[in-house]
Amino acid sequence: MKANLTDRTLGALKKKPADPGARYDVWDASQPGFGVRINDKGRCVFIVAKRLAGGKNPSRFTVGEYPAVSLAEARRKARSLVD
Repeated sequence: MKANLTDRTLGALKKKPADPGARYDVWDASQPGFGVRINDKGRCVFIVAKRLAGGKNPSRFTVGEYPAVSLAEARRKARSLVD
């Protein structure tokens, strides 16, 4: 699923946890490869999907947990990982 990630969107996602034992990803519509993963307890973790040199499939990297890491800071870290 894609969405415009904002603080308001992240707050709403925290209130909609995944099914027990599961998790789901929401990708940012404005920054490719950047998103948030929500687990069954409502924990939101910023992630970046990046294809490593010589690899077929993209790998996911954790940038930080919301709200300890702000959305703006997570976007900056994600850009530095992708570049």
